[in-house]
Amino acid sequence: MDNAAKAAALATGTKVKIDTYGTARDGISAAALSEPAFALMKLYGAGKLADQPGKPQGYEESGSVSRDIPGTGFSAYTSDWPNHTYGMNDDNLKPVGHAGFTVQAQAMAALLQQFATRADYRAAVKKEFAGIKALFGDYLASLEKVYTAPKVSEPK
Repeated sequence: MDNAAKAAALATGTKVKIDTYGTARDGISAAALSEPAFALMKLYGAGKLADQPGKPQGYEESGSVSRDIPGTGFSAYTSDWPNHTYGMNDDNLKPVGHAGFTVQAQAMAALLQQFATRADYRAAVKKEFAGIKALFGDYLASLEKVYTAPKVSEPK
């Protein structure tokens, strides 16, 4: 990916700086957290929300935290711009950004309140997470078989 960016920069006479700040890793998702989080986002009025929850995914995209600690992500509509753009940054201070962040905060607080006050809920999350984690090593091993690193000879 870095080389593609460098090549595009050379081809267009543009300067590019590669800033690697993390890596994408598969994580463990717990439906016991994700499904209520989705329902709470809906309850508090999240805009442009899908009709149904999407594919489960780890909640931490730049590390392996979600492989060891149960959690979920909250992502409400806060901008019409793509991620990591100046337009999205500008929307942070506009009504669309404020409304989205408010919805996220309300949903997070509500889910945390349930998790903190209900031992049965914490036990259900822990049980689901432990069951998925037990199978996760097999999943990673199977990925290594399919996605092997190619052997590339040194140029002459």
